Amino acid sequence: MDARERGECMRMILDGQKAGLEELYGDCFQAVFAYALSILRDWQRAEDAAQEVFLKAWLRADTYRFGNDPKTWLMGIAKNTALDALRGGKAEVSDADAADLLIQNASFDDTEDGVVSKLFWDRVLVQLGEADREIFVLRNLSDLTLAQISGLVGLPVYTVARRNAAAVKEIRQILKGSEWV
Repeated sequence: MDARERGECMRMILDGQKAGLEELYGDCFQAVFAYALSILRDWQRAEDAAQEVFLKAWLRADTYRFGNDPKTWLMGIAKNTALDALRGGKAEVSDADAADLLIQNASFDDTEDGVVSKLFWDRVLVQLGEADREIFVLRNLSDLTLAQISGLVGLPVYTVARRNAAAVKEIRQILKGSEWV
């Protein structure tokens, strides 16, 4: 799904059509989850945070600015939600709102790809520094552009590109001495 199609999903959400949220969820959940995981470093808390992101998106769709990629907007919500979880803040979405949405819970654990993803996280990504891990996840697992990441993390594009390259180099070094290669 491209940015234009995600924008159409946002229009559907604003019209009260849950199908728009379901499509956006299907397209962006793994990216949102991976980003939350890079911040929280806890599989279950990251799944909870990712779910909360989509609930917030439904409830606050009117804050989305058309013309921007909804995926970038969701990643901003993901960052704030994960950081709030780290600080021990309360969930901003009530149980009643959560029950209202009935989004199917996606889990990487149920598939072969999911097991590989979890192993990659558990053995490789956790070895990166926080800043490099965040940028690596946003660029390589969430597929955001360098400019989108720059706006999200508040760093110049050059710095984002340099940190991503450093993370890729470090991952290659980690993988050289492992059974992954």
